[in-house]
Amino acid sequence: MSEKTLVPAEGRTVPLEDGSPWPTDDKGRPIPFAAAPSRYVRRRVKDGDLVAPKTDQAEPAQPDPEPVPEETTPKAGGARRREKTES
Repeated sequence: MSEKTLVPAEGRTVPLEDGSPWPTDDKGRPIPFAAAPSRYVRRRVKDGDLVAPKTDQAEPAQPDPEPVPEETTPKAGGARRREKTES
């Protein structure tokens, strides 16, 4: 089994196997870490505490569909013309 790059799942605080805190960047976000396979890492992955890091290229965001404008003019045949009647 080779090393996997992992990060703590969102909202979880997971120490490294030696008890030290998970490495973070200057903004406090967890840094992906190549963890050696061990019983500790396998258990944390199975429990959902450690996950593969999300990448920006994983799935491109789908743009919101453009709203369909409402028709402001009456449809053909919708309005009848009144004929003038002589009285």
